Amino acid sequence: MNFLDAINCHARKCGWQIFTMNNTAGDAKDLLTKHGDLSKDAFDLKSDGLMNFLDAINCHAHKCGWQIFTMNNTAGNAKDLLTKHGDLSIDDVIAQATAVFSINPLTRNAQEDGQLFACINNSMTQGAIDVLNLCQDKFLLPAPIDECSGICFLRVNIAEAQVDTRATTNLLLGQLTSGLPDVMAKEGGNIRAFNQQVMSIVCRVKRRGADPGSILPQLLQFVSAHPGMTRMESLPGTSKI
Repeated sequence: MNFLDAINCHARKCGWQIFTMNNTAGDAKDLLTKHGDLSKDAFDLKSDGLMNFLDAINCHAHKCGWQIFTMNNTAGNAKDLLTKHGDLSIDDVIAQATAVFSINPLTRNAQEDGQLFACINNSMTQGAIDVLNLCQDKFLLPAPIDECSGICFLRVNIAEAQVDTRATTNLLLGQLTSGLPDVMAKEGGNIRAFNQQVMSIVCRVKRRGADPGSILPQLLQFVSAHPGMTRMESLPGTSKI
C-alpha cells in the first residue's frame, strides 16, 4: 500500500479533490482508501450472508484478474479457496501465503494477496473486524514477513461464519431428536401438522449442507412410540416409513 500512501500524501500537498465518487450502489467512496469495497452491505460474519460474500469476492477477483485462490491441501490436491474451502485447512492457506511472500513481497501474487486483504477489510462491519482481530495470529504472517495475508484473512472469515452455521445446524438436529416430543406437543397431536414441521426442519438442515439421515433411528423410535403414526409423508432425504 506504499504506492497509494505516496499518492495520497502528494494529493494532500497539491490539494487534489478528485478521488471521491459514487459506486453503483450510490454510495460515495474514496478511490484511494475504498477501492476494494465489495458491496453496499458490509459482511458481519453471519452464516446466512457467507455465500453472497464469497460470490462478491469471486466477482471482484474476476474483474481484477486475481489468480491467488487455488492451492494444494495437505493431501497435495489443488483446491479453490472460494468454492472448496472445506478441503483447505487454515494451515494449508498459511503455508501457501508464506511461500508467496517468502519468494518476494513484490511479486504479482503477493500484491494480489495484499489487495484481497484490503478489499475484505473494507467490506466488513466494525464488529466483524473486532472479532477477526482476536484471530490475528492466523492471518498476520510472522516476522520476517510481518504482512497480513488476504487469503488467510478470507479463510478465517469463512471459519468464523461457519461457527454460526454449525450452531444453527446442531440446534435444528436437536429439534429432530430430543426435541420431537415438543414439536408434537406444539401441534396438539396433529400428525399431518407434525409431519409438515419435521419436513420443514429437515429442509433447513439440508440447506446448510448437513445430512439429516443421521436422525432416522430417533425418528423411527418416536414414530413407533406413538400409535396412529403409521408413516412420515415424503420426508426429504428419507424413504416413506
